Amino acid sequence: MDLERLGAGDLAETLMDSYVEHSGDPALRHHYLAYRAFVRIKVACLRFAQGNDVAAELARSYADLALRHLRLGRSRLVLVGGLPASGKSTLADAIAGRLEATVLRTDRIRKELAGITPEDSAAAGYREGLYDQAQTDRTYAEMLRRAADLLALGETVVLDASWSDAGQRRAAAEVAETACSPVLPLRCWAPEAVTAHRLAARADSLSDATPEIARHMASDVHPWPEAHTVLTAGQLDQLQDTP
Repeated sequence: MDLERLGAGDLAETLMDSYVEHSGDPALRHHYLAYRAFVRIKVACLRFAQGNDVAAELARSYADLALRHLRLGRSRLVLVGGLPASGKSTLADAIAGRLEATVLRTDRIRKELAGITPEDSAAAGYREGLYDQAQTDRTYAEMLRRAADLLALGETVVLDASWSDAGQRRAAAEVAETACSPVLPLRCWAPEAVTAHRLAARADSLSDATPEIARHMASDVHPWPEAHTVLTAGQLDQLQDTP
């Protein structure tokens, strides 16, 4: 914590990464950093009360650190949804990197449950084959089960899926409520011409979606008014810099 306060953030990260590597417990790092900063706040406040005016600025510095790590340490459930090729996975990865979170993807989990590798094609018509309603319900249920386990450990989780069904979104909200974690819903959007071009140019993708399937999905999406819409019509690598 003091390394961070003194501007040696790289050394602080190295120390904490080494601790996590040997302890296997990353979830409480922000809690303990905030706790140590809070102890120093109390000491600085006592010194200020004893007439040390410099201690006031020190208390504020420690308070900023404590608040920052309390916010980072709160587990959150982030839903990243949208139609195929709308930039969901790119945005999900960017958010996970920023929040030190775990990403779970329906594209990967669906194929794991079917006993095939994520890179293998399972292409089928809309709501057919591996993408029929039963398999989709099973996929979302498994993803939410894994998310619940991670939230219970204090980890933030990013869920990369279409989230076109309101019932699935309600199930996610219930998982978050059980873990006392806020839900952050994000909907990626780009014009159909852009997503169709991306689908045609895809290589080595986990998704089996085609432009035709994307059009079917677009007409079968339940309203999601509570979601924040992220416009992704530009280059997808720009999403890595999303605040």
